[in-house]
Amino acid sequence: MRGMHQIITYSKYELPKVFIRNGQECFFDPIRKKLILITPEEMVRQQVIQFLIKDMQVPTEYIEVEVPMSYFKKDLKGRADIIVYGEQDNELIPVLILECKANHVPLTENIFNQVIRYDEMIFADMIMVTNGIETIFQAYCESTKLYQTLAITPSYKGLVERQNLQIVQGRMNELWERPSFYGNYSAQVVEEFKDWGWIGEDTPSQSHDFIVNFMGLLQDQRYLLRSQSFNDVNLIEDGGLRYMSYGNAAGGGFTGYYRYFIVEDSEGNHQMVSMSVFATVKTNDDPVFKTRKGIIYLVVAIDDFDKSHNSLQLSIDKYVSIEETKCTIWHDGALTAGKKGAVKKDKVIQFIKQRAPELVSEENQIMLGVLDHSREFKWKHRDVKLFVANLIKYAILRDEFRKEYIYATS
Repeated sequence: MRGMHQIITYSKYELPKVFIRNGQECFFDPIRKKLILITPEEMVRQQVIQFLIKDMQVPTEYIEVEVPMSYFKKDLKGRADIIVYGEQDNELIPVLILECKANHVPLTENIFNQVIRYDEMIFADMIMVTNGIETIFQAYCESTKLYQTLAITPSYKGLVERQNLQIVQGRMNELWERPSFYGNYSAQVVEEFKDWGWIGEDTPSQSHDFIVNFMGLLQDQRYLLRSQSFNDVNLIEDGGLRYMSYGNAAGGGFTGYYRYFIVEDSEGNHQMVSMSVFATVKTNDDPVFKTRKGIIYLVVAIDDFDKSHNSLQLSIDKYVSIEETKCTIWHDGALTAGKKGAVKKDKVIQFIKQRAPELVSEENQIMLGVLDHSREFKWKHRDVKLFVANLIKYAILRDEFRKEYIYATS
């Protein structure tokens, strides 16, 4: 017998907003910060997440969803639905492992055995199993070496103290503030941006102010771009920052904080488009990277459920022209279509010209924006909104071209 279950009214928690991706309904998961297909089990999982946050008072940064067990032990198979953590010496310590099932799935011994098997690897010593109707908490008892059912719902504070940990206050409360703009930025600010991996060692000095200005706009979450339609890009939501890693066709990748937007495309599907700026490390005779310069890229990435990738990797050193009060951002259509390799630029240009002729200049260049960099970039500025909208539109169109090209050449 598993004992009496807890009475938790999950129906009182509002489910996340519904989006459409590839014609299928999705939730936007507040923890994973991505679109997730709606299933009966996912509905329970999302309500449990709200229960953890609102009732148990678990800070969102201490919740992880669909965690591979291989994170804890190499080659271990399976993944935990949800893990709740505490913190000690900047290390996350599991304090609760959860398994969520759909309403119609009974909570059998097999389900408990699976969660206990996971817990034996992460030592949370506290498990929760639910199908959205019944909820059972169990704690490992050292004296009996068994998991015993709890009569009351534990608090996050109790879970943390049970592991002799302390609740860390304000870990994510302070939002980063961009450097103040006084016409240009100090050498100290530039060095900080180099240390953070946002300016390359070989990036020309005339580009420094543009990078600090634009990256400041993306990284400052105090101000969000409001929902609107701009240049045929229907912005549904500016989600702020999320920590992600996106790969490219060469097998490399860029990991860090991206500003992400949820937009609606021409077919009514919702796309998640993320953008950030990254510097490559300068190397000499490196066994992997050989000899390369420390340059900087503007990366625009697109999510597609389980797979995500760079759609545009624009070299700021190459494609941003800086003049006295303005900077022009353009592109030549360079594109790699997966294993098919590089595509002729004129094919990409012609595709863009057919779908978005306003992006193509008379010189057959993709014109992404002209910004007045004599002032701090703000979301209310028309040139800034147009530039970001063009980046989003160009990235989505590049993805459409890739899919059509790969299909046509297969």
